[in-house]
Amino acid sequence: MFDDMPPRREMTWLTDPAMLLAGEDPASREVRDAVHWIRVFRELIDMTSALLERSESAARVMHHDAVTEVRGTQRLLREQRAQYLARYDFWQGRAAALSRHAASPAATDQLLREAAGA
Repeated sequence: MFDDMPPRREMTWLTDPAMLLAGEDPASREVRDAVHWIRVFRELIDMTSALLERSESAARVMHHDAVTEVRGTQRLLREQRAQYLARYDFWQGRAAALSRHAASPAATDQLLREAAGA
């Protein structure tokens, strides 16, 4: 199934709305939106990292045929994590750019600190 899919460029999600998460709008001018997506993608990065760690330890005791399948799944997880990282980086940059033009710099700084601590 995945072999038939054309390769994606890392930033395809910016121009393909079908790849965005529900509610994700890269053109948003709201700092709160950017902070929200920083948090969402941080959680998704953490989740895929945990799945990769867990699958690696599980693979050590699996049959060779199962390990072959696990390696394919890990490859997909790494690719997904790379997408999440690119989007996380995008939203961090977006938040920084928007915060420079925010009406309330103190409130914006607080939001950014909270997102960084997430």
